[in-house]
Amino acid sequence: MDLFSLINLLMLLLSRKDNDVFLSFSHHDIGKNFGDHLYKDLNSAGIRTLRDDGGIYAGQKSDIKKPIQESRISVVVFSKDYASSTKCLDQLVHIMDARNETGLVVLPVFYNVDPSEVSEQKGLFEEAFAKHEKSFHKEMARVESWRAALKEAADLAGMVLQQDSFRGKDTRRNFTDHLYKALSREGIPTFRDDDGIRRGENIELEIKKAVQETKLSIIVFSKEYASSRWCLDELEMIMERRRTVGHIVFPVFYDVDPSEVGTQTGRYGEEFAKHEIHFKDRVEGWRKALKEVAYMEGMVLEDGYESKFIESIVKEIADKLNLSLPCQYILFYFIF
Repeated sequence: MDLFSLINLLMLLLSRKDNDVFLSFSHHDIGKNFGDHLYKDLNSAGIRTLRDDGGIYAGQKSDIKKPIQESRISVVVFSKDYASSTKCLDQLVHIMDARNETGLVVLPVFYNVDPSEVSEQKGLFEEAFAKHEKSFHKEMARVESWRAALKEAADLAGMVLQQDSFRGKDTRRNFTDHLYKALSREGIPTFRDDDGIRRGENIELEIKKAVQETKLSIIVFSKEYASSRWCLDELEMIMERRRTVGHIVFPVFYDVDPSEVGTQTGRYGEEFAKHEIHFKDRVEGWRKALKEVAYMEGMVLEDGYESKFIESIVKEIADKLNLSLPCQYILFYFIF
């Protein structure tokens, strides 16, 4: 399941006249990435979507009822920390009440959490409820209403998104996918190194050809980037092309400090300790490329919304590429 599938499903469910969605999710957990992207993509698709961003809730439980009751559909995104938020749990109770009283359509989305954990309150949901029972021991009826709402919602037909374990906590299925789509929407033809290139008969030749045919490379450094020798080989190739023909390189540091990349400390240091054993003859070239790229002009994602960060990247790229050029020259190689 991806955002495109979810949005298409919602468009089928909504009538032309009554097309509101109320979106419930944990801002602390996914408010700056998946939740924010989903909210903006729904609105971009012409689906008027409301979310509790602090303005409509304002600490009063009764304030949230009206926007929920006025919506045709409620999308509830269950993430690992959803149950730690009493605001989310109160919202969910109102949502399930509206479903039973007025026929509100409820679509649960399970983001990196199994539906059984939600329904049975296991794992992090169990830990959250252990704290709630202590904090709200005089309001056990409220706690029980949260449990009942979770069980009822989790048993509904919904969608499950599980991030595959690929290079550890990888960015392929989230941040880089959103960045790739944002670039494409702006009319910037973008090539990315996906699984297809791995199946070629001569991988090195295919990668080299892709790099040579592009004007600019965006390199997204995440915590696990250095664990992949494919990424390191590609980086070395890109930096060599920068030195020889002036290929434009734009580094993006996602949840990692540039100094860790440049000096190979932290997770990068751990991975290079392994590489020194298995790829001793390649390490020097990889270190040189990382040091060189880490001190180039790029962008660092700090504690902010991913969507705004992506907008800033797209603007920077458009400026660097000079979009007055013919489209065939505005191509990219995109690795992560």
